[in-house]
Amino acid sequence: MCWISVSQLKSLLSRAGGFLLGSALNAPSLTSSASSSSPAAMETHKTKVCIVGSGPAAHTAAIYAARAELKPLLFEGWMANDIAPGGQLTTTTDVENFPGFPEGILGIDIVEKFRKQSERFGTKIFTETVNKVDFSSKPFKLFTDSRTVLADAVIISTGAVAKRLSFAGSGEGAGGFWNRGISACAVCDGAAPIFRNKPLVVIGGGDSAMEEANFLTKYGSKVYIIHRRDTFRASKIMQQRALSNPKIEVIWNSSVVEAYGDENGKGVLGGLKVKNVVTGDVSDLKVSGLFFAIGHEPATKFLDGQLEVDEDGYVVTKPGTTKTSVVGVFAAGDVQDKKYRQAITAAGTGCMAALDAEHYLQEIGSQEGPHSEQEERLSTRICSLHAVMETHKAKVCIVGSGPAAHTAAIYAARAELTPILFEGWMANDIAPGGQLTTTTDVENFPGFPDGILGIDLVAKLRKQSERFGAKIFTETVNKVDFSSKPFKLFTNTRTVLAEAVIVSTGAVAKRLSFPGSGEGAGGFWNRGISACAVCDGAAPIFRDKPLVVIGGGDSAMEEANFLTKYGSKVYIIHKRDKFRASKIMQKRALSNPKIEVILNGSVVEAYGDENGKGVLGGLKVKNVVNGAVSDLKASGLFFAIGHEPATKFLDGQVELDEDGYVVTKPGTTKTSVAGVFAAGDVQDKKYRQAVTAAGTGCMAALDAEHYLQEIGSQEVELGQVVRATPLTVYNEVSTSTPVTVYNEVSTSTPLTVYNGASTSTPFTVNNGESTNVATKTTNDERESNSRSRLENLWALNERDIAERNKLSRIELLRSLLGKTEKLSEKEETLKNKLIDEML
Repeated sequence: MCWISVSQLKSLLSRAGGFLLGSALNAPSLTSSASSSSPAAMETHKTKVCIVGSGPAAHTAAIYAARAELKPLLFEGWMANDIAPGGQLTTTTDVENFPGFPEGILGIDIVEKFRKQSERFGTKIFTETVNKVDFSSKPFKLFTDSRTVLADAVIISTGAVAKRLSFAGSGEGAGGFWNRGISACAVCDGAAPIFRNKPLVVIGGGDSAMEEANFLTKYGSKVYIIHRRDTFRASKIMQQRALSNPKIEVIWNSSVVEAYGDENGKGVLGGLKVKNVVTGDVSDLKVSGLFFAIGHEPATKFLDGQLEVDEDGYVVTKPGTTKTSVVGVFAAGDVQDKKYRQAITAAGTGCMAALDAEHYLQEIGSQEGPHSEQEERLSTRICSLHAVMETHKAKVCIVGSGPAAHTAAIYAARAELTPILFEGWMANDIAPGGQLTTTTDVENFPGFPDGILGIDLVAKLRKQSERFGAKIFTETVNKVDFSSKPFKLFTNTRTVLAEAVIVSTGAVAKRLSFPGSGEGAGGFWNRGISACAVCDGAAPIFRDKPLVVIGGGDSAMEEANFLTKYGSKVYIIHKRDKFRASKIMQKRALSNPKIEVILNGSVVEAYGDENGKGVLGGLKVKNVVNGAVSDLKASGLFFAIGHEPATKFLDGQVELDEDGYVVTKPGTTKTSVAGVFAAGDVQDKKYRQAVTAAGTGCMAALDAEHYLQEIGSQEVELGQVVRATPLTVYNEVSTSTPVTVYNEVSTSTPLTVYNGASTSTPFTVNNGESTNVATKTTNDERESNSRSRLENLWALNERDIAERNKLSRIELLRSLLGKTEKLSEKEETLKNKLIDEML
C-alpha cells in the first residue's frame, strides 16, 4: 500500500484555487487551466452537458463528450463525501487491474491521467461540489456555492463510498493504518504483497462479507470474519460457502476496538483488539489485513429524490443503458452499480453515458461544434503457432484478443483462475488484437491523455494479461461443444476442457470491395477510408473536407450527422432509391444542411489526392439505374453497412439475436448457457467502444468467478492433459480421414482427430509417459522457440528494422508496399525478402 506524496497532495490542494490548507503546506496558490478559484459573485454557465463526479466514470464521460464537441463542464467536488477529487481511486493502493497499465499504477496517478485527458479535449473542470439540483424543468439546473449551471443534459457519476468503522488506528495519518493494512475493497487490494500468506480479517455479516472472505482465502493464510451479532444476514448459500471453507473462521458477537502496528516498526497493521459485545472481554488478534465489508453508500443525497433510486439509494437506470427516470439525465459508475464496482466497469458506463447523452441531444436538436486531433497509423504483431495436438483443462477459457478479452483475463488471472486465452490467428482476417490493430491513434481510452496507437494499447493489454499468469495461444477456436460439462473448445492443434467460457470475439465492420478500397499499394484503407466515424472522424485529414458515408440504415444516418461536426459536407451514398433507416433518423439526416444524398449510387473506385500524399482524393460513383459514372471529390469515406459479430464458430449453441449477436441477461454477461459468458462487441451492437468492451470484460470475469464458486470449482494445473474420455476434434480442412492417437491415460480408448494434413492414410501413435502431460514450462519453451524461428525467417538485425519485428510478414509487406515515400535501402531489402518468401 502507498502513501500519497506531499507533492501529490499539493497538486490536489492547488485545484481548490487557494484553499486555506494550500498555504499551510507552502503550496502555491495555483489554479489549473480547467479549474477556477471560487469567486465572490455567483456565476451562471450554460452548457450542453454537465458531468458531476471525478472518477473513471466521470472522466471517461468527459473524454467522449468533449471529443464529440459537446464542451462539457465537470464538477469534481472538493472533499465531497470526505474524499479528494478522484474519488475512491485516490485512497487505493497500486491499481493493477485497469487495462493498459501492465506494471500497475498508483490510484492517484491514474486519476491525474484521467483528468489531464479530459482537459486535453476541452473539458472545463471546476473543483467545487454540486450540492443541489433542479431537474423539474429544462434546461436542468445545478448549483454549487458559487455557480449555477444550466445544462441540456446531465451525467451523474458521483460514485459510492465504502462504509468504514471508526476506532483507534482505523484512520489515515499518524497512528492510523488505512491503506497500510486496512482497506474497504478486497478485490482491489487483496492481492497486495503485504497480505500474502498472512492472517486477514473481514468485518461484516452480509453477502459482501462472505464473498470477500472467500476471495481473500486465495491470498491469506487464514481469514477471520468478525461480526457483532450471533447470526449473519447473508443469504444461506453465501453463508454455506464461507462456513464450509477450512481457511475461514468466524468470531461472533464481536467488534474491533483498536488496530495497532507491526512489531518490526514498518508502520503497517500488526493486529487488532477485539471486544466481545456480550461479555465485554477484549482479546488480541494478530493480523496483517483488515477489510471492511459493511456496505456502500451511493452519493445521491444531493439529488433530493428527483431521480428514482432503489432501496439502497442507488440510481435506477434502464437496463442496457445509462438512462435514468428523468429524460436527459444519465447515471454512470458506482452511483448506479452495486454489483461490480470496479474502475474499468465505471469507465465503461461513463462512455455509455456520454454516447447516450449525445444521442439525446441530437434528438432534441442541440447543436455541436469542432474537435481534437487524431492521426493514422497501422501495425500488427505475430506470435507462435504450435503444431502438436494437446488437450488442456482450465477453469476459465477466454476466446478473443481485444480489450474485453484481456480485461477478462486480467481479472480472472488476479483471481487465480489461471485462464487460458485464445487470441486467434488472423481470425476474421484481423490480426490478434482485433479492430484496435487497424485503428488510428486511440484518444478516448481513459488513462492515456496523449493518446496511444491501437496496436500499442493492444500490446499493453496483452502484457498485462501475461503478467498475472494468463496463458495466451495465438490460435483460432473453430469449434465448441457446450452440450455438456466441462465445455470443450477446439483449435487445429488443441482441445480445452473448461469449466467456464468467456466469448469476446468481437464484431467486424462490413466493408465493400472495389479498386482502391483495400490496404497496401493502391488502396486507401486507413488513409481516408474507415468503418468507424466515431473512432476516426475527428482525424485532421477529414477536417473541413467533403466526406462520404455509404449505407442506408440508422447507422449511416447517425454517422453522417456525426461527421457534419468535422467535414465541410457529407454525402450519403445508397444503392437503392430509398433508405431503410427509421423515419426519425432519416428526418434528422435529411434536414441537416451539410448532408446531401446520392440515391441509386454505388462506389466503383477510390483514387488518390492530387498532391500525391497517398491519401484518398475522390471516388468514382456509378448510377445503378442508368450506368453513368461520375466523379466525386472526397477526402473521407466511411462504410456504415453494419457489423458482423464473430459468432459462427458457436454453431448456434448459445442464443443469438436476429443480427447474430450473443444475447446476454440484462445487467450481466450471462448467456443462455450457464457457465458461458459474453463480453465486448460480440454482445454489444449499440456502443461498440474499446472502454465499454473492457468494462464488460471485467463483468464477465467476475460473473465467471461467482459461477465457479457456486459449482465448487477445484484447482487444476495449467496444461494438464485429460484424455480418459475419447474426444473427436474436427479440422476445418478435412472431416473424413481419422488419425488415431492413444495416450498413456487410456490405451484402449482412442482420441480421434480428423486431420487436414492427411486425407488417405491413418496412423497410430502410442504416447509415452514423457509426452502425456503438456506442462507450462514446455509450452513456454515451445512458444519461445517457435516465435524465434518465425521471426528469423523475415527479420533483419538492424535496430530500426527490429522495431517492426512484432508485425506479421503479411502486414509488414502491406505496410511497406503502401508507403508513399521512397523506401530506404534496408526497407527495400526487407520488402524483396518478404516478396520472395510469399512467392
